[in-house]
Amino acid sequence: MRYLRILLAIVASLSLLACTKSSSGERKSPTASSIGQPCEVLLVLDKEVMASELKDTLKEILECDIPGLNQSERFFRVSRVPLSIYKGEMLKMHSKLLVKIVHGQADAQLQLAYDVDAKPQIQALLSAPDIASLQTYIRLNAEKVRQVLLDHQFSMIQSTFKRHHSKKVRTALQKYGLDGLLPEEIAYVKQGKDCFWASSRTNEKQLNFVYYRVPASFNPQCPTLEDLVHLRDSVLAENIPGSRPDQWVETVWEQEKPVVWLSKRAQDGKMITELRGLWQMRNGAMGGPFVSYAWQEDDGQLSVIEGFVFSPSTDKRDLIRRLEAGMRTVGHK
Repeated sequence: MRYLRILLAIVASLSLLACTKSSSGERKSPTASSIGQPCEVLLVLDKEVMASELKDTLKEILECDIPGLNQSERFFRVSRVPLSIYKGEMLKMHSKLLVKIVHGQADAQLQLAYDVDAKPQIQALLSAPDIASLQTYIRLNAEKVRQVLLDHQFSMIQSTFKRHHSKKVRTALQKYGLDGLLPEEIAYVKQGKDCFWASSRTNEKQLNFVYYRVPASFNPQCPTLEDLVHLRDSVLAENIPGSRPDQWVETVWEQEKPVVWLSKRAQDGKMITELRGLWQMRNGAMGGPFVSYAWQEDDGQLSVIEGFVFSPSTDKRDLIRRLEAGMRTVGHK
């Protein structure tokens, strides 16, 4: 009887995709609020996975260093627990990755469920028929696993912007036919030519947002990494000066190469070119991480939005992700 109770408890814990339903068969929304710190993930492993070397591999892929920061910071804060103790308050974590072996399953797969035990919440179930196929899936899809968890955390941040966002930045964007919800503390806007710069103007945890548009003569059909960096440096040098004439914001270069990472993704029917890297104040002591998105408008012009952080005494990950969550709301409405 004791083993039956344990088996029933495990089955209940693994029923990730089963909706909570009322007597009428309709799903009921959970009433509990999710818990957890920003950028935190709960990693739950069944007995077979916990006994394998994958228990460390899974933790490592979630805790890898974030590119584009000027110091080592983990992608997520990870708490790892065995399935046998997964209960109580742990069920309410806002971001969870459960990993299990399902003998007889055809192949490895990742399934997502939302708001199962609390709201808002993502519950990702990674299952495989054996350890070998699970290992192969992880090797090929580590970035995908991180991204689905990160996308949910962006969504949670964005939900707070619906209530509290920068009205001044939103108004400035609307002049260019755009809309977007940026952090409320970015309240100071400086208008330039075909661009504007907005800042929180704080000495610590300073958030900055920039928008600029480049004429079609720039030929943005296939800009190279160096094209985008030189464009960035020219626009920021003109529009974000320092306190002296020989000071302005620019990209960090090392050994004649910009310290940036480039990637592309699709959003709202457009291809977004992402740059992540480090900025500095020329002939000054300021600097930090930045992220920028560039896309081609229907009229051939190139639109660019950028967020950059100055916070010399704190970690930068949560700040740059707060900015990026807002940047991902920017678009034509």
